[in-house]
Amino acid sequence: MKPKADERGVALLTTLLLVAVMAMIAVAVLDDIRFAIRRTSNTEALTQAQLYAVGAESLAKARLESVLARREGYVTLQGGWSGLPVVYPIEHGAIHMRLIDRGACFNLNSVVSGEPDAYVANPSGAAQFRQLLIGLSLPEADAERLSDALVDWIDSDSIARPSGAEDDAYMRGASPYRTSGDLLAEETELRSIQGFTSEIYDRVRPFVCALPIPQLTVININTMLPADAPVLSAVYMGRLPVEAARQVIARRPAEGWPSQTAFLEEPLLERSVREEGASPIQQLEIRSRFFVLEGAVEFAGFFLPYSGLLEASPSGALVTAVRRWASIE
Repeated sequence: MKPKADERGVALLTTLLLVAVMAMIAVAVLDDIRFAIRRTSNTEALTQAQLYAVGAESLAKARLESVLARREGYVTLQGGWSGLPVVYPIEHGAIHMRLIDRGACFNLNSVVSGEPDAYVANPSGAAQFRQLLIGLSLPEADAERLSDALVDWIDSDSIARPSGAEDDAYMRGASPYRTSGDLLAEETELRSIQGFTSEIYDRVRPFVCALPIPQLTVININTMLPADAPVLSAVYMGRLPVEAARQVIARRPAEGWPSQTAFLEEPLLERSVREEGASPIQQLEIRSRFFVLEGAVEFAGFFLPYSGLLEASPSGALVTAVRRWASIE
């Protein structure tokens, strides 16, 4: 018995629906396979780019070791190595990198001392930070407030300093959060601290760094540039004015000062600055301990920024203190 026309129509429609469903499933499966292949390819490319970045780090260490070995750790800017962009071509891309001396910046973490979970204010470091802000033309009252706020952000207690701010001040904001209670991991963290407006941050940023040590700022007098004069002035607590510091740095011998004593013998330094006890000689060095490595890897369509902080031991060995898969800013 032949099926009726309407039955044949239903069967045909059912078949077409099944074909359509199967086609949709096939497309979905193919999409999943395509995306899985793409994810795998992207993961492999990202992993390879990270390996290239680690390789660049090894190259940077080798470059720094040669700089440190020139004169037994005595570091100068000769050769123009600091800040010099270098590009290494690789298959399907290139590695970009540059090394930056960190011996001429003010250590933000110097405003405290102690150990993790027991950080307390370091009066000398806080006073030098206030002086840095004053040297950058901020009013004394603002410098006091910002210095106290920085100390409160890092220290381990919950007692606000006279002009500072602890958790309760931050919790009252539109987006509540708490103070860190730990060393600053990077300079950009200043943006989270009460009082550091965009204008103040932009003014301070070129002169500061967040080194992973709660110790007074130690500057390499042989890698400072005239533009870094406010940092040198701050270390001297303003006894060496910014303009005088700028002139002293500009007069540095091409091969650098061979010792702190040679620096202190500079004629431009007034007697009141050179005399015993007036100079913070323990904060003046002729070598650098920290260096920033920053760059990016271009590989197979990927652009991977990276940055790191390299630390030189007294023996000259270099270790990676910090590594980030991001740019400094």
